Amino acid sequence: MGEFRSDIDRLRGLAILLVVVLHSVALSKDTDIGADMHTALRGATWLFVFIAGFLLAHLRDRYTYGGYLLSKLRTVICPYLFLTSLALLLGVAVDQPATLSDLARVYLLGFPAFGPYWFIPMIALFYLAFPFYRTLCNYPRTLLLTAGAFVIVSIAFGRPGFDAGPIGNFAYFQSAYIAGLAWRVHEERINKALPSL
Repeated sequence: MGEFRSDIDRLRGLAILLVVVLHSVALSKDTDIGADMHTALRGATWLFVFIAGFLLAHLRDRYTYGGYLLSKLRTVICPYLFLTSLALLLGVAVDQPATLSDLARVYLLGFPAFGPYWFIPMIALFYLAFPFYRTLCNYPRTLLLTAGAFVIVSIAFGRPGFDAGPIGNFAYFQSAYIAGLAWRVHEERINKALPSL
């Protein structure tokens, strides 16, 4: 159950390519074609979060909650805190924090101090919810219904801006994460159905 998945690695490569292209056209958003491309490619983050949910479902039995959190602390959170601190020390931040409250906002939002890492505080909330997602994977029908409900809610409310902070983005990206969980849990049935479509 925890073997390497080359198909997911290829999907991750596609997501990276989409993000690179998205950021390349972001500078040309003022043109009609640039705005259209930006809108079309904006879903690349959704794909990354979908992959994260898929991999959690794929590897869920490999970790204890404490071991999972420790792994994420070492490989994601500590590097994020280090790089954000370095950006602040070097004066790279768009808005230099003036108060302790501003400084806390920078670390919690990941933006505007170190904009490219806005998603780390959001994804940390997914890490904290690991037991919930692992339990949800044990109820395949409920998982499908939950994924569908969150997709509808995400479409209805739309993607929040960076300033929505980790909680707003966490709520929006539930659809992607839970869809990734559901895809992995129902993968055999999906693979059987796909050739007949």
